[in-house]
Amino acid sequence: MLNFQEYAQTAVNGLEADKGDDFTPVFMSSLLQAPLIEKLFATKPFDQMTLRNGKILRPGELRPEPICAIITANGRADSWKTVQAPGKMSAREKLFEKAGVSKEGIKANLFEVFGLEPKAGKEEGSLEDESLLFAAIRDGTSLTPEMKNDLVKVCEDALVKHPTIRCFLFECTELPPYADDVRKKCKLPVFDLITLANFFYDAQAPRPDYDVSSRTRSKTS
Repeated sequence: MLNFQEYAQTAVNGLEADKGDDFTPVFMSSLLQAPLIEKLFATKPFDQMTLRNGKILRPGELRPEPICAIITANGRADSWKTVQAPGKMSAREKLFEKAGVSKEGIKANLFEVFGLEPKAGKEEGSLEDESLLFAAIRDGTSLTPEMKNDLVKVCEDALVKHPTIRCFLFECTELPPYADDVRKKCKLPVFDLITLANFFYDAQAPRPDYDVSSRTRSKTS
């Protein structure tokens, strides 16, 4: 959906750029939070350091390590492909660029993608190999509380593969109902389309509890 962000923005608001309070923000994908995640969790050394693979990291360079696991319904979809023609960006890199991830962040592979689809070599439709959650999303059937175990397993496996992961970003819009289960089990922040919507809502909604005019200062002797 992120590929249609600009088109949807224009369709909703027209081509005028100075509409002020008439402007309606458009959120087409939770991936719009990726630039914020990059700024919050990516690290840069103050001094030169040598990584485990022997690479020298100069001061101010991003550490080339996954900091966020992006959870999607199908990690083998065309939009996540990493194959690229010489001198061109892969489909995955283009998607991250559209989301606003820096070129440095893309090069450092800060975001690792994990899908709910059957493992490579397994046929879709095999009840033995595919998760109930993946089947429900693919077929458009109802989700159940028990399906949280499939998502938690994917997230736990992600942490085993990449211990440097510091948060999760749910790209699939079917996953937010299970966000709290992952937060409790993995003890890490989870970003999704709900956190994105709340981010904007909290920025414009009145907060009467924070109105200083409604507070009284206690007198001290």
